[in-house]
Amino acid sequence: MRRVLLLFLALCAALATGCGASPGGFPTPTSTPAPPATPTDDPNRHYEPAGGFSYVPPEGWEIAEPSAATAYKIARSQSGDTFAANLTLIDEPFAGSLEEYVSLSMDNMVDFFEGLQELGRETFPLNSGDAGIRVTTENVQSGLALHQTFYFFDLGDKKLVITCTRLSESGQEVDTLCDASVRTLRLEAD
Repeated sequence: MRRVLLLFLALCAALATGCGASPGGFPTPTSTPAPPATPTDDPNRHYEPAGGFSYVPPEGWEIAEPSAATAYKIARSQSGDTFAANLTLIDEPFAGSLEEYVSLSMDNMVDFFEGLQELGRETFPLNSGDAGIRVTTENVQSGLALHQTFYFFDLGDKKLVITCTRLSESGQEVDTLCDASVRTLRLEAD
């Protein structure tokens, strides 16, 4: 199991993102699928039918094709800087609880990412009434000081991780945009 999570983390590092966290007395997150969404619900909503979810990306961000490391499209800012803030979405088979997954992921991240510091961990409610776990970190990847927020959700026999990555120095406005976007996540019915 640890081997799978390390592969997952390696893929995240290749994207200049990361993945992981751990439990600590959280209420049990829910993952009751919402009624199926249709593109007429909201033209700004991005759908990932193969993943079973949809969300509204931050306003002004573009949807980019997935990299070789992920099956899902990436939302990223249209920053003129050398690094664009981004939201990546990855799922991984894991039959255990969300708390177990978060804990194993965080244990692996501590070993994997340079100078990883966990800044906070809490239950994260969605607009749909479902909830996950949000973990905020800082670390260094490819020489860049990054601020990353990981949003973990239980999809039954797999777990979904949405990662918001920005440069540490870029400020909290990106965090606010990411939180608002992730709150729109809908776990679509099959």
